[in-house]
Amino acid sequence: MFFAEARVRVFIYGQPVDARKSYDGLYALARNEMKQDPLSGHLFCFINRRANQVKVLYWDRSGFCLWSKRLEQGRQYSASCPGHPDRRCPFPEQTRQAHPSR
Repeated sequence: MFFAEARVRVFIYGQPVDARKSYDGLYALARNEMKQDPLSGHLFCFINRRANQVKVLYWDRSGFCLWSKRLEQGRQYSASCPGHPDRRCPFPEQTRQAHPSR
């Protein structure tokens, strides 16, 4: 079950991610590449190279949860994003939060 906290932030990883990654691989990206604490309760979003699949990793007080969605048509984009091949990303302001050096 997902427990929405009052101060949940959404972090979107600014590079395409191998869609085969699961808990441990996405945890490592959030911790080492995004420099965030995956146990914080925040949401960590990862989009694959084809931009037709998104995975969201979050901690719900008892363990990690992984939400995944694959689009049958279309892509997950709507605004510019520096890391993806066609330079489009759903929420550029969260990408900047996840990658403050960009």
